Amino acid sequence: MAASPQPTDPRSAHEAVARIRAIQQRQEEAARRRVEQSGAREAMEAVARAEAEVIALRTKLQEEREESEALRARLRALHETLASRLTLPPEWGLSPQETALLLAVRRAGHRVLTKRQALAALFPADADARHPGSATMTMARLRRRLAAAGVSVTIETHERRGYRLSPSSLAVVDAAVTGAAA
Repeated sequence: MAASPQPTDPRSAHEAVARIRAIQQRQEEAARRRVEQSGAREAMEAVARAEAEVIALRTKLQEEREESEALRARLRALHETLASRLTLPPEWGLSPQETALLLAVRRAGHRVLTKRQALAALFPADADARHPGSATMTMARLRRRLAAAGVSVTIETHERRGYRLSPSSLAVVDAAVTGAAA
């Protein structure tokens, strides 16, 4: 018997639905073969077991969806709390989205902030529904604004992966966050 899927994000939910359908099809096919080989009673029992398993998997999927939504709500609340506590100098002239993206790149430290993580920072409520180009366009605006403000922050692009602050830029952003908070 296949293991129960445990989706942790919307793509996993789609995969779980596909698995449920595949399991159901396999079990129905197995039930048909049993009817041909051993009789209708055993086949009916197999169908009943298959239907019970499908119901159990659907229930599990619904629970996982509800848990996922609860986690998303918690993430939104944490994001709002964090965003309200960290500020950058107003003279940089950054929009709220640009600020969120710069702070997300800063939180990544020396690691690359993936485009998926960038979307989650920009749109905590519905990052999966957004086009990946949204992060790219916001990054372009962020770089232009930083350059226009004369801020020496270099955000490296790692092709097909994401973004990272250069080591010297980490220090500049840290100083700006600390200075703005004071």
